[in-house]
Amino acid sequence: MSNIRFLARITGFSPPPLTKHYAGLPAELTGGKDMRGEMSLPSLLVIEQKPDGIFLYRYTLDQQCVGDTWHQSIDEAKDQAAIEYHEQISAWHDIPPDVSDVIAYAKRILYQH
Repeated sequence: MSNIRFLARITGFSPPPLTKHYAGLPAELTGGKDMRGEMSLPSLLVIEQKPDGIFLYRYTLDQQCVGDTWHQSIDEAKDQAAIEYHEQISAWHDIPPDVSDVIAYAKRILYQH
């Protein structure tokens, strides 16, 4: 299986995202005390096909992963991104197989003015 990857830029947050991503365990697993921290808002979305499924990753421009979800198909991952970020997503772009630093590549092709 080849490593199929796509990326898209998040162009804004209006309205705010419907989904929030957290780091840490929920209150149900910590004796009723919610000790999670809300993750930063992403600037970049990456879809990557791996042997165990399709993953939708959310990144800040300083390469911090701020959430990921598993999906059965690329279309399902794109649909999830659309649900979370509405119409605030740029077109999806293929990531060439030889690109190892996805964030640097994204900055070069999506954020040049």
